[in-house]
Formats: sequence, structure tokens, C-alpha cells
Amino acid sequence: MNKKTSENLEFAPDNPPSQAANVSRRVALGGMMATVMTTVGLSAEAGAPHGETAPAEARIPGGITALRSASPIARTQHTATALPNGLILITGGVSSHDKTGTAALSSVQLYDPASDSWFEAAPMQTPRSQHTAVALPNGRVVVLGGFHNQILSSTEVYDPAINAWTYAAPMPTRRRGHAAVLAGEYILVTGGVSKTTLSRVDVLHCDSNTWMSNPAG
Repeated sequence: MNKKTSENLEFAPDNPPSQAANVSRRVALGGMMATVMTTVGLSAEAGAPHGETAPAEARIPGGITALRSASPIARTQHTATALPNGLILITGGVSSHDKTGTAALSSVQLYDPASDSWFEAAPMQTPRSQHTAVALPNGRVVVLGGFHNQILSSTEVYDPAINAWTYAAPMPTRRRGHAAVLAGEYILVTGGVSKTTLSRVDVLHCDSNTWMSNPAG
């Protein structure tokens, strides 16, 4: 298995892509109408790289083109996550043109409410729908699980400072349609579906990139 490592953390996807993709952010706001790891871990300390008053272009590193105010991609089963710098990150989901509902997207977009503008960001490394996204106070976003041809356990983190995604430790339980919330240094993941509907709870300690689980299935 190919792995990406940092100074003190090891990131391993449950299905490594054949070719590394540039990390991107996604922005999804309306159903069928057109949601980080660093070398020091998933630290949830505060400190976004740019303030809300900076132009959107200054808050999105390198080579991103503004799009029309209407969302460029009609999608469902995606996530939309507010960032500390005032932008909204939209990730994954399923295209409204996919009649089977099984081909998940890796695309990521950013929406700037101040200028009513959309920006293309680097795509996620794994396409996914029915996933969750959790924003950390430092501006990074953790994306967990979902579905793409199979139920996923993989976790990846978006860093808006460098417009890149990195794999984090995969969840102990594959799940889609679940819920996830930040509680201090921890991300609590509950419910969803694996082989059956889940009662099991998994907890990620952000600073150490390690998972804890209760014994229930």
C-alpha cells in the first residue's frame, strides 16, 4: 500500500489512487440544484491564514479561477462547510446527471458570499458522496467516509493555506450517511450504514491522529 507520511503522522488511504491528485475544496449548497493534516497533525488550534476582509483571491492559493455566481456543478449528497476565512467549502456528492446515483465526485469548489463568486479548488484524492466534513478552528477541514463503488473508511484533510489534501488515519468502521462533530480535540462519528445501520461510535483524537471506538456494533 502506498502511503504518504509526515514528520510524526502516517496517512494511508483504504483505496490508494493510482495517481496522486491535487487536493481541492468543494462547495455544495443546494441538493440537486446547481462540504488536515499537516506535518504537525490535525491540531485544532485557531489561526486561519487570511482574515475575512481579504479578497477571495488572497484567501485561495495559486491558480484558481473565479466562476459564475451560479454553482457550476449541480450535485446532491455533498457537503458544504463554512471556513474561518469567510469562504464556503463544497466537496464531493453525486452529479445530478448521474441517473444511477453511484458515481461519486471528487470535485471541490469554494464559494465567496461577499463577492457572490465561485472558485475551483483542488479535487479530493478519493471521490465520495454521503460523507461528512468537519471544520477545525485553524481552517482545515476533515472529510470522513462516504460512498464510492463501496462504503469508505478513508479520511482526508484539506488545508486551505496550500490548497491541498492529505490522507489521515482511516476510520475503524466503514460508513456512509453518518454524522460527525468536533468536540474540543476530538471528532465524534456516529451512526450511518456499513453492512447494517450502525450504533458504534468512533472518536478521532486530532492531535495524535488516532481513533478510539466503543465496543458496540
